This record gives sequence, C-alpha cells and structure tokens, in this order.
Amino acid sequence: MRSIDIDGREKLDFLEFQDLVPEFYGNALMMSPEFIAKHPDAVKRLVAAVNRGIVETLKDPETALDAVAKMAPKFRREVDAPRLMGTLQVEMAHPEGAIHGIGDVDDKRIERSISLMVEACRLPRTPKAEEIFTRAFLPPLEERAKPVAKL
Repeated sequence: MRSIDIDGREKLDFLEFQDLVPEFYGNALMMSPEFIAKHPDAVKRLVAAVNRGIVETLKDPETALDAVAKMAPKFRREVDAPRLMGTLQVEMAHPEGAIHGIGDVDDKRIERSISLMVEACRLPRTPKAEEIFTRAFLPPLEERAKPVAKL
C-alpha cells in the first residue's frame, strides 16, 4: 500500500498468516526431484548462499537494503524496508527457527501441514513429509540463520 502512498496499517485490518494457519510453513526453496538428482552440489551451494544471505541480513538489515538498492532499479526503500523487516520479524521469526534454524522444519508440524493441505485441496493422496522436504542440503545447525526477537 505504501507504494501508492496509503498507510495500510491505519486504514486496513490485517489477517496474519501465523494466526490463521499456524501449522503451515511460509516460503520455501523448491526444486524438482530431477534437478536435485542431477545437480546435488548446486542445490547445496544455493541453500548455503540463501542461508548466508539471511544470516548477513539479520546482522545488518540496512546494509542488506543498500545492496538490494544497488541491484534493483525499481527498489523503493520506503516500501521494501518495511516488507523486509516484516518478513524477518514475523514470517521468519517462528520460535521453531531458534531451535532448528531458519530453513528446517519440525517433523510433526510439517505432517500436520501436509494433512491440512490434502484436506483443503481434496488431494487424492497424502504425500509423505520426505516427498515435500529434505534437510539433506541444509548447512550444519550451528551455521544456520536463527531468528532474532526484534531488529
């Protein structure tokens, strides 16, 4: 809304994803099984690079925003900075991330999430968690990004 000079927080009520469907996970890196089988090294390097980007962004969001501004001609700090901070403070700040690191999942929670999606979409079968998620390419736990309480 800020991109059209309306302060949505004053005019609109927001439904938070985490309040409505707390079992669901948000964004994810997705690759086809074929790509993973053919290019496991590339997958591992991409996951490591994304993790490093999150780690560095959590350390210094302003520098991260400066880097994006250099690369993205349509970047608008007044719009994109609040989006980034919201992502870091809400979507990426689930308490589970402090335990497993950002990018990993709780096995029981992902199973519940899959069940809800199967039911909601009336899917013909329930995929196993390992068909949906693998931690095989995650960096070691001590290297994974961890959420911070408030930036």
